[in-house]
This record gives sequence, structure tokens and C-alpha cells, in this order.
Amino acid sequence: MRGRLGRGRAVAVVVLLGLALFGLTLPTWASALAPTTVSTEAVAVGGAEAAPGVASAGLVVLVSGLVLALAGRVARVLAVVGVIAGGALAGVSAALFLADPERGVLAAAAEVSGVPQIDGEVAVAPWPTIALAVAVVAVLAGVALPFLAGSWQRVGRRYERGSQAAAPAPGGQPRTPRGQAMDDWDALSRGDDPSSR
Repeated sequence: MRGRLGRGRAVAVVVLLGLALFGLTLPTWASALAPTTVSTEAVAVGGAEAAPGVASAGLVVLVSGLVLALAGRVARVLAVVGVIAGGALAGVSAALFLADPERGVLAAAAEVSGVPQIDGEVAVAPWPTIALAVAVVAVLAGVALPFLAGSWQRVGRRYERGSQAAAPAPGGQPRTPRGQAMDDWDALSRGDDPSSR
């Protein structure tokens, strides 16, 4: 698996998982009918209200993916922890909602009628189940990342001081002012300070 998934693809997978978790909280997760003084009124609960932990976890996974794209070894470990923790938080939040979807709907009913009461069963959309599945995938992806990261090149190596020595003049001949200026620009592009030589 190390050879099949490079840094770019791994980052893309993590970012997509974070976006998916956040996006899955936007539609309605559950709905029901709440009795009012006149008749009944439909109430609905979106994912952000039903399981706010999923939206927060989605942002954690998303940011972890961005950190993973740019970070060195230490920050990469923190990014992996963020992916696993975000996936776990989203999974727990979605599972708690699926275990008792009526609770969130009762809160919405209380806002409509003043009484936390509903008529009939709560209709649960497939989104919380999909969010739970995506959360499990995020945790598994986070667990797999350390095995992939060992083969990744370090980001920003070309900007490290002393990464490449300036090319000597051919035949040891002294450089012309123009040639020296070109060498200085090359050193700057490598991240070296030509004035320190």
C-alpha cells in the first residue's frame, strides 16, 4: 500500500473525507409531525443540529488533511491524530443520534408548539448512516497514514539552507560580475543567502 498512494492522493482522500462529513450535516436527518393548537406541523432536524459533533469533526479532518500536505514529520503525526480523532468524534456523534433520533426532533417540536411532543414515528433520512460510514473510513484512513508517510518526500527541502552548493566556475576560473550575479540569483532561488559566503 505504501507504493500505491503518494502524499498528494492521501491528502486528497483526507480532504474529501472532511468535506464529506461536513457536507452530510447540511441536509435533513430526521423529521416528524408535531401537534399544534390547530393541527399538526412538520418539523425537521438538520445534521448540524442533530449531531453538531459531525460538522466539527469534518472541519478537524479537513484541516488535518491540509496540514498533512505541507507539514514536516512532527506536524504530520499531529495531522494523523487529528484525522483519527475527527473520524472517531463524527462516528460517536452520528451513532448517538441514530440510537435516539427522537430526542433531536422533540427539541425542534418544542420550538414549534412549545411542547416537546410528536405524533407518530420519526422518519430518519439515510444521511446519518452515511455519515457514520464515512467516519469509520476516516478512522481507518488515519490508521493507515503512518504506513504511507514513510515513503513521502519531505516538503520544502529545496528551501532548506545549504541544500545544494553553488556550482563552481568551470576550470576554476573567476566569475565575471554577470556570472556572479546569476549565481547569486540561483542561490536565492535555492533558499541560500549569497551574502553569507
